Amino acid sequence: MTLAVLVLLSLGGLLFLGYAAHNVAAGGDRNGNATTLLCIRVGNYLSVVIVILSLAAKGKGRWAALLGGCFLLLFWLAQGMSL
Repeated sequence: MTLAVLVLLSLGGLLFLGYAAHNVAAGGDRNGNATTLLCIRVGNYLSVVIVILSLAAKGKGRWAALLGGCFLLLFWLAQGMSL
């Protein structure tokens, strides 16, 4: 389970990088279009799943996954609040 959580954490990080690259290329859409809102929603849900699964996981990597999930959730919430 720890490996699955770490893979989800990697996917969440890649989603955030893709969202940031799209936002920079588009020049920053203050109102949010369908793509940015979908990325933010998926990122929020994925971060919550990472946090919950990392609490249920057993292994050395669970604390890193928990910390990473919390940071990702903070980043995604900050992006959602900025719209």
